[in-house]
Amino acid sequence: MVLVAQAVRPPVRLSMTPSSVPLAKATERLVSLDAFRGFTMALMVLVNNAGSGRDSYMQLRHSEWNGWTITDTVFPSFLWIVGVAITLSLGKRLDQGSPRGKLWAQVCRRSAILFALGLAV
Repeated sequence: MVLVAQAVRPPVRLSMTPSSVPLAKATERLVSLDAFRGFTMALMVLVNNAGSGRDSYMQLRHSEWNGWTITDTVFPSFLWIVGVAITLSLGKRLDQGSPRGKLWAQVCRRSAILFALGLAV
């Protein structure tokens, strides 16, 4: 058996100060809100494609005037999700130092675009 000698290199030391280390930016998501959003969207698709009026399940139709069905909870749930998401997003952006005027301009612009798209549809 023949042993081969290998050259031993000294260990390389890198200067890694905390400011020079690139950090991966992790997004902090509220998983429960994402799950509720997914459930609401699935329910929205189910309610909108429930079949013909006489052949669909009673819970997939809107209540006439008294009481409510699961169908009647889709839009309020969606609005609640939007309110929570806006609150979390704006709070985070304000903490990062974004000026209020710029945020208001973006909110108004997006609202106008959504309103115009709604009219077009």
